[in-house]
Amino acid sequence: MRYSKLIITGLFFFNFNTADLSGQNQQLYQLDSLKAELRNNKITDTVRAELLLDIAFVYRNVSIDSAKHYAQQSLSYSKSIDYLKGQVQAIRNIGLSYLREGNYDTAIVLANRAAITAKKNNLSTNLADAYNTLGIAHYRKSNYDSARFYYEESAKLFRNINGREADVAGAYLNIGSIYESQGNYIDALKNFQESLLVFEQQDHKMGIASASYNLANLFKKQGDIKKALQYMERTVAIDSLTGNKQGYAESLGQLAGLYLENSDTAEAIYKYKSSINLSNQVGSKCRAINQIRNLGEIYLLQERLDSAYQYLNKAVETAESCKTLGLIVSSYIQFSKYLIKTIQRNRAVEMLEKAHLIANKEGYKSQQEQASNLLYELYKKLGEREKALYYLEIADQLEDELFNAENTRKIAQLEAEYLIEKERQKFQHDQELRDITYNESLAEEKRRNLLFIIVAIALLLIMLVLLRLYYIRTKYNKLLNKQNEEITLQNAQINEQIEEISHQSELLQNRANLLEEQSNQLNLANKDLKQINEEKNTIIGIVAHDLKSPINQIQGLLELMRLESDSEALLNQYLSKIEDSAKRSIEMIDRILDISAAENKEIKVKLQPIDLKSFTAKLVNGFDTKASKKAIQIDFEARQTAQIQTDPLLLTEIIENLLSNALKYSPMESRIRVVLDSTKLHHQIHVSDDGPGISKEEQRNMFDSYTQLSAKPTADEKSTGLGLSIVKRYLNVLNYDIECISDGKSGTTFIIKIPIQ
Repeated sequence: MRYSKLIITGLFFFNFNTADLSGQNQQLYQLDSLKAELRNNKITDTVRAELLLDIAFVYRNVSIDSAKHYAQQSLSYSKSIDYLKGQVQAIRNIGLSYLREGNYDTAIVLANRAAITAKKNNLSTNLADAYNTLGIAHYRKSNYDSARFYYEESAKLFRNINGREADVAGAYLNIGSIYESQGNYIDALKNFQESLLVFEQQDHKMGIASASYNLANLFKKQGDIKKALQYMERTVAIDSLTGNKQGYAESLGQLAGLYLENSDTAEAIYKYKSSINLSNQVGSKCRAINQIRNLGEIYLLQERLDSAYQYLNKAVETAESCKTLGLIVSSYIQFSKYLIKTIQRNRAVEMLEKAHLIANKEGYKSQQEQASNLLYELYKKLGEREKALYYLEIADQLEDELFNAENTRKIAQLEAEYLIEKERQKFQHDQELRDITYNESLAEEKRRNLLFIIVAIALLLIMLVLLRLYYIRTKYNKLLNKQNEEITLQNAQINEQIEEISHQSELLQNRANLLEEQSNQLNLANKDLKQINEEKNTIIGIVAHDLKSPINQIQGLLELMRLESDSEALLNQYLSKIEDSAKRSIEMIDRILDISAAENKEIKVKLQPIDLKSFTAKLVNGFDTKASKKAIQIDFEARQTAQIQTDPLLLTEIIENLLSNALKYSPMESRIRVVLDSTKLHHQIHVSDDGPGISKEEQRNMFDSYTQLSAKPTADEKSTGLGLSIVKRYLNVLNYDIECISDGKSGTTFIIKIPIQ
């Protein structure tokens, strides 16, 4: 079965491993559009929950963590507004995130929970989607019977939901793939053809390509090369237009094999090489094993032994590294043919014995028969008649079994094809009749509409002309009357104003003198207010910035508690950490209130003895969770330690701000280094990152409030421009110093210098 052609029903997408650039751009544009709509305060509560689900769904191919995050947000929000449908779909979407991570057991648990709730509350659409997710997860775990059950149940539900016809077809395709994996070609053929029929009715191009691909492979297995070529060429034509390189590569590889069976060797070699090159471009070596092996077999038949060895040996190595048993067996068998031709019989026997053992264990009867026949010939040439006879008996028995099964499948195939073709012809005939009737009624409707439009336009034009004339006459009459009234009124007002002018001139002079004095007083008051406002903004900025770290820590711990709710020890540990963060937040607020209440606006320092090594190590460990989200490693090295007197709260804010900035501006999968050492004059804390650096020009102003540097956070984190100004403010209070080392191109190191007393 072709993995890239597995339909994921209920999701409206195909499970392609490689998306083209235009698809990624479209997803990013869609995310921007959905997020903009989410910011609209006028949307209803249920629409907000659905938008969060839509964003999570789009993120599935962009960022699994983001997909899970938005699905969890939707779950929490749906619970707060008692929106049951949103809760069910959110749980199922979280399960999908675990599914794409490869955590199938967790995905099954979550999808089961969604299915139970949906079934209990008659949410058929949600139930169908949950069943589909369960089908995918069980299929990935090779639980074929369970997978088929859930796919069949989802298909029954999708049939009764408007607009989900493609999902019904996808379910048929998945069920057919399961039957094919189990060797049940008769039921596989029925499901593939039913799937193709529905996709054709919907004009679903990618679905048609998937169904055609599976039908081509099935007909190839049954020896009908003509039909296999017909369906595979249809698949290749569609894949070449979609931009899906991996799907195109696999289609070309299958088409090459059909050309080879049709005796077109040159075209087969060309298409095999094209398929292998495409697979290499997208980094999917495990999916190119068949093409590599088949190309080696062609060169072996042509007596081009060097090329044959190159490709057959590569097929064996790749199959073993990918651990795909079926491909390992077939690669062993083909490579043994090369060994036989180059008279390496003992090595050929060893490889064929391995192939026979795996094929027998896994039930690969066709491959077991091939290995048995080759072992019979080899042992006969080696003079070991007893072993030769043993493998001959196995080969004859397998040949009879395969022959009988093949005849049964061909009879059932003909019956199934007849019924499906009859149904397709009936559908086409009915569709033609509907098209003729519709076109005739459409033409008559167009004639009636055209006549009505002409009459309506003529009447409308006449009415517009009459209305325009009436409007103009009325407008001018009103305008003349209004102007006469205004002239009379203005004459009376002019006389009154002349009398007032002389009296007001004296008052104006007195007021001018008074206003000048008041203006001077206002200027002084504005100056004081501006200074007070700047201090207020600074205090608010510090509160908002410094409180963000402990609050984020509390939020992260709560999420961990939600996931680890069964472990009492972990819950107690998380509660202790939450209590520490809360105490720190309260102490920080008390400090800020002291600042605003004190007339001199100075921060009160509370000195305590600390061990600088353990203090710094604890702060560094607290950033492990944030660092893991960007795959960043934080290294801590204490070359020396010291006991110092300091204000732990202020020193915590200084170090955490520097670590937070380092994480914010570091690229994914990089390193941050924290080093503790001492000189004759200072204890020093170094915080270094591999970010874009800070230019000499920006270093002059970087400690000013609200300064935004040219470098941007690497994961779209928010920056207020207060972090470094807070660091500098607290350093000044503690009489510590700081140094920045950066060439403005790559990496930055901040050094906190604590005087040795």
